[in-house]
Amino acid sequence: MPLDTYALTSVAVAKSHLGIMPADTSQDETLTRMINAASQKIEQYCDRKFKKRQYTEFYDGRGNDRLLLRHWPCDKPTELWDDAGNEFTSSTNLIDPADYVIEQSSDGGVGVILVNGLRFSRGNQNIKVLYEAGYSAIPYDIEEACLFTVEYLYTMKQDRRIGVSSKGKNGESTQFRDDLPTFILDILDRYKRVEFALAFAPVGNER
Repeated sequence: MPLDTYALTSVAVAKSHLGIMPADTSQDETLTRMINAASQKIEQYCDRKFKKRQYTEFYDGRGNDRLLLRHWPCDKPTELWDDAGNEFTSSTNLIDPADYVIEQSSDGGVGVILVNGLRFSRGNQNIKVLYEAGYSAIPYDIEEACLFTVEYLYTMKQDRRIGVSSKGKNGESTQFRDDLPTFILDILDRYKRVEFALAFAPVGNER
């Protein structure tokens, strides 16, 4: 099984975290599988993807000048279309890059703002966006969360207590939620998608 292109850490870093010697390759396949699983679990919990990649998305136009993109932090779109006919072939429906900017937050670009008095047309799936979003370098705390998740999965090979709400050892107790220790979820919570913000944004579909 190959390591997923968008995995949140590497086998080498996981081996260092677990105290496995670099020359010991006996656990590489197991660690690869666990890193892939941990990365998927983290992205499912946060409802977002972290490593930078390209997206093509379609949105409903609502007659406003803002478009909150599904993935962030984002770069300025390479293409932004507004086409009531949903064909996206005529250059007249391709918005000039000079007519839009990226809306910024503390986490980087999150969407598009039209300038020069422009607004998106009202319509169904009439807006098409090509853009890149995600981190070029995974934030350290996200990678740490992935490593601790791998460690958790690795140790569960010997301790079959999946789904427990707490576990005690040497007088210490670890709480669990969503099949993960809560200290990992505490790291991830600041990266979770905020659903109430999306309620005011156009609904997009990836193609």
